[in-house]
Amino acid sequence: MRGIRARVRPPPSRVVLISGLLERAVMREVSRLGVEWLDEARALAEAGLRERPAVCAGGVDRSGWIVQQILKWEARRHVRGEFYLVVDADTVFLRPTRLVEGGRGVLFERPGAYAPYLATYARLLGRPAANDRSFINHFMVFHRPTLDALVEAIGARAGGTWVEAVLAALDPAEGSSFSEFETYGHFATEQFPERVALRPSDNRGARPWLRSIRLQLALARLLGAGSLSFHTYLADRTLRGEIERLWARARR
Repeated sequence: MRGIRARVRPPPSRVVLISGLLERAVMREVSRLGVEWLDEARALAEAGLRERPAVCAGGVDRSGWIVQQILKWEARRHVRGEFYLVVDADTVFLRPTRLVEGGRGVLFERPGAYAPYLATYARLLGRPAANDRSFINHFMVFHRPTLDALVEAIGARAGGTWVEAVLAALDPAEGSSFSEFETYGHFATEQFPERVALRPSDNRGARPWLRSIRLQLALARLLGAGSLSFHTYLADRTLRGEIERLWARARR
């Protein structure tokens, strides 16, 4: 939260945490940081979902994976301005990062998109992506009118809501077959290029073999990273334990 306020340019007018119900101590910390809280159940209801959708791939429950992506797009209903930033909760900004330039949203790209994401993009919009660049950056600034146009296009083609269309387009044999970042990035750059500024991604993932958070941050800065993501699927028990200890200390 501190990194978002200190390093995002232009600075956000509000910071909102979207999640399920939190422990009382966690809510106190959220309030102390001046962060608003939005119940994910409310956001899902606004998307037409009374409960979490049952999403399984290869016998593995992937409902949480798809729900967090739905929430990022549905957050647009609670935005007062033209742009809003979504940040994965495991991502830390390390240096000033400009996200709007000359009225255009800055999108960060890297080569080599994950093929199943592009296959779902084609199913949703009826045309293949123009290239295989990737917009997976673990944070993204959305231009609300562009996102409105995207969800409208998806829903219109499917003859229903955009959420229903995405759920129907998922590949049951593929654990990760939809990306909100990939879908928005390709749609925005192809349909509204004048609204977008492209920059190379400088996000890095934490090293699973390095068991100190402080050393992780120092190494990432040394390597020129603008942000660092502590993906739980990469972290071993020692690193997860340190994260939990630091959080416990912050709560006291």
